[in-house]
Amino acid sequence: MPLTHAADMALLERWFTDTLVRYWGGKPLTREQVRWHAGGAGQETLPDGSLERSWRFIIEQSGEPVGYVQLCSDRAGEGSCDMALDPRFHRRGYGRDAIRALVTFARDELGWKRLTVDPAIDNLQAINFWQACGFKREAELPDHPDGPALLMVHLLQEKF
Repeated sequence: MPLTHAADMALLERWFTDTLVRYWGGKPLTREQVRWHAGGAGQETLPDGSLERSWRFIIEQSGEPVGYVQLCSDRAGEGSCDMALDPRFHRRGYGRDAIRALVTFARDELGWKRLTVDPAIDNLQAINFWQACGFKREAELPDHPDGPALLMVHLLQEKF
């Protein structure tokens, strides 16, 4: 379900300020950071002048919100993704289902050939999750703005 700022911001604030959710920077976000990261969708001009497009969604299971997922791209044919699940819904398959849908959307609707994700290098749970979803290790990013990370890639012609 597409993200609607007013209706979904309280959910995002609760999830991203939870100590069990390791997202941007590997620690809980402040409410202001949540609003900045997830507050808008559409198009944004980046500091280097390039244009970034984003797609943000609330993950639902039987009508209940269980998480958040986003795609971002500043170039044709590829982009990156991020996801966070409410800790109460971890290890139930909802994340894999959401990524399967996201990969399909990126490939079939957006025409992307490559999708990346960059979990913290020490977040083995996230790295194992992304590998189970078809992402492969590509490079270590020691100077990532949010701390050391692992660049992982999913070539979208491959089946999930």
